[in-house]
Amino acid sequence: MLQAIELIFRSLRELDAEATSFVQGFPTGLRWYHAHLYPNAKRDDSERDWTRELSSRLSAKELPTCPEYQYPAYSETGRCDLRVQTLPGSYFWIEIKGAWKYLNDPAKRAVFRNSNYRKHLDNMAADVARLNTLRTSDASMIGLLLLGFYKKSDPMDEDIRGFVQKADIANWPVESICWDDRNPDSVAHCWLWYRHLNLSLPKTPSAHFHHPI
Repeated sequence: MLQAIELIFRSLRELDAEATSFVQGFPTGLRWYHAHLYPNAKRDDSERDWTRELSSRLSAKELPTCPEYQYPAYSETGRCDLRVQTLPGSYFWIEIKGAWKYLNDPAKRAVFRNSNYRKHLDNMAADVARLNTLRTSDASMIGLLLLGFYKKSDPMDEDIRGFVQKADIANWPVESICWDDRNPDSVAHCWLWYRHLNLSLPKTPSAHFHHPI
């Protein structure tokens, strides 16, 4: 596994291990990291927290990282979640997305299916299109990091296959890790698809690896 990806996965496991608090009767962990940091917050902004924490931790591990880095003028407007310097003059641009198949309802002390779940997956396909505009003068690698949260009884396998086809990344290498979430019957699953901009892609789909980090 590439060093940057291994460190990203280790950092995510660290965040999950550190977020042991309960808010409104529910465990926080990686899936509800914003509530761990800000228990009284009115909205969940965990994606931005993941971005900032990863930037800080990767930089501390000798991979200088900029969060919310501006895309070049020739590219799409907006910012990329992470730009990681893997070597002098070599940069790995990564977009980060979360996909929660189920959400907590503190008022009812219950868990319900997320009506915006499909929207999260659709937004990821747009991120791939933005990453694909980057040139080798600015990026040596591009990647998409998805943090998915689902029930063991209702996994994301079919949804991921559909997303990969829609985003046209079946031939991108992918690394992934998963572990039991603190919520009953729940899983935290992280995928990172990536592409070297200076290498031609294989015509056959890449293998799918799981790493018990």
